[in-house]
Amino acid sequence: MNIVYDMVHHANIQHFSLLSSILIVCFATEESGFYRRVPRWLWRSFYPAHLAVIALIRIWP
Repeated sequence: MNIVYDMVHHANIQHFSLLSSILIVCFATEESGFYRRVPRWLWRSFYPAHLAVIALIRIWP
């Protein structure tokens, strides 16, 4: 997906997401046991929490 997005939009910033995508594919699989080690509340709260941090950074004077 990252490569297709970069080809369509020519967004060089998208290259930074490649590392995280590779790490998710490699380490966050059922076989690795990653989902069993991270508490469910933490796993589900990370996305809204990081969006809140980004919003705070954007509105910070």
